[in-house]
Amino acid sequence: MTRSITVAPGQSMSEVLNALKIGAGDDLVIDIPADASVLLTANEFRALSIAAEREEVEVSIYTEDPLRRQLATLFGVPLVNEIPQPQPYVAPELDPVAETEAFAPASEDDEADEAEIEAAPARSRGGSGGSIAKMLGALAGIAAIVAIGIGLYWFFFSSMTVDLHLTRQKVASTLAYQVTEPGVSPDSVASGGIVIQGEPVQFTLSRSLTVPATGQTVIPDKAATGDVTLRNPTDAVVTIEKGTEFEGFDGVTYVFSDKVEVPAASNGQPGETTAAISSPKGGEGGNQDVGMLTGELPNGVYYSNRMGEISGGTQKTSTTVSQADIDQLRSEIDKELLALATTTELDKGLLLVPSTVKPIDGAGTATPSEGAYAFSQNVGDEASEVSVTANITFAATAYDPSELTEAAIPQLEGEVAAGQTFDPDSVKVNTPAETGNANGVISLLATVAGDAIPTLDDATKDALSEQLAGKSKDEVDQILSGLGYADGSTVTYSPSWLPERVPSSAGRITIETS
Repeated sequence: MTRSITVAPGQSMSEVLNALKIGAGDDLVIDIPADASVLLTANEFRALSIAAEREEVEVSIYTEDPLRRQLATLFGVPLVNEIPQPQPYVAPELDPVAETEAFAPASEDDEADEAEIEAAPARSRGGSGGSIAKMLGALAGIAAIVAIGIGLYWFFFSSMTVDLHLTRQKVASTLAYQVTEPGVSPDSVASGGIVIQGEPVQFTLSRSLTVPATGQTVIPDKAATGDVTLRNPTDAVVTIEKGTEFEGFDGVTYVFSDKVEVPAASNGQPGETTAAISSPKGGEGGNQDVGMLTGELPNGVYYSNRMGEISGGTQKTSTTVSQADIDQLRSEIDKELLALATTTELDKGLLLVPSTVKPIDGAGTATPSEGAYAFSQNVGDEASEVSVTANITFAATAYDPSELTEAAIPQLEGEVAAGQTFDPDSVKVNTPAETGNANGVISLLATVAGDAIPTLDDATKDALSEQLAGKSKDEVDQILSGLGYADGSTVTYSPSWLPERVPSSAGRITIETS
């Protein structure tokens, strides 16, 4: 059976724990409103978890407070998204009562037997009650002693650890060194400085890039149509068959829509008629203004659209992939891949020598081979954009910078101000600049950097412990936030299963740094 309780504003934690007893053996949902004053700390949720296990109650939490939900998850207390509705009471089914025998008055002997039977249990109950009372009293005494012991331990022996996050200041310097190409021995370099043996490495990079397509393709649509006037200067009738083609002076082809007979010349005047024509390829190129389509057919007949325009030709323009788009993609992805390759982080902490980075299939150049590119479209394809994916394997010379780190520590220590200590674990070698390359020996100059932290001696730590001892938690937070040499702090209390308390003795406060 699932029960639920709602924590009222001002209700104490002990009242919440006592309420667990109503759900012993059942499931219990605790509704925690936002204005409740309990179940706000890790200790309170720990106490709830322990009490639920002791009372054998399966506890769940219903709350909209993100802090309480996080604490519940931390201590393994399930969260629910709704409060269960009360279950209606269902009366149990009873077995039918059998017929009873008729009442008969008791005899004197029966009354005597009943009195004897009642007397025996009464004596027994009296003795058992005394034993239980004594046992409960003993348990209460033991519990009291244990509680007093825990309280004394909490008061006198609880401890606190303060981890100070010391303020870090950056220090930097430059370091000159040389790296030899694979096959060139460092012993052959007579500079006397830091010389590191280079080693060959290979790595593959993948990159994709997309650009808008800029090509334009004209697609003819409807054909231009109209009439031309035909004039025959010969003395014979000329027949023009349907579908006969002719070409205007601008190169556009037209066809006669029907069979046409052009009369012969008569009385010194050429024979004349009209004919319908169209541009078979369609498009705007077949349109002609009045009088702009004139010429002579191979059969000697002259034509002209002097009576009307040739019109109705239409076309569509589509965006396609141009060769310029492909060339642009190739150029841009080459630049990106090469820039990415020279700054790639290698395994085992190795550093690259940037000038030695080359595509394996690039014949010693910065441009990979054709097979390394995969374009989404071909030149002439109708598309609004075109993409390319390149998978390039690079070869380069790399080196282990650990020797630089060791050499940088004493150099950076010289940059640290008085009252500070250099953190050797913070050394970082930044991307170097190449200053020379001759005979397989590459000269480089790198910026090395690290962190300087305040020096905290034992006397300073002891003084801080004395200042914190016996203070409230709020006072401790205020003191720690005011320390000029720390950006923050983490405070932990021990034992963790007891309420948090700042020890009154400075000897039970430990100061650590990080």
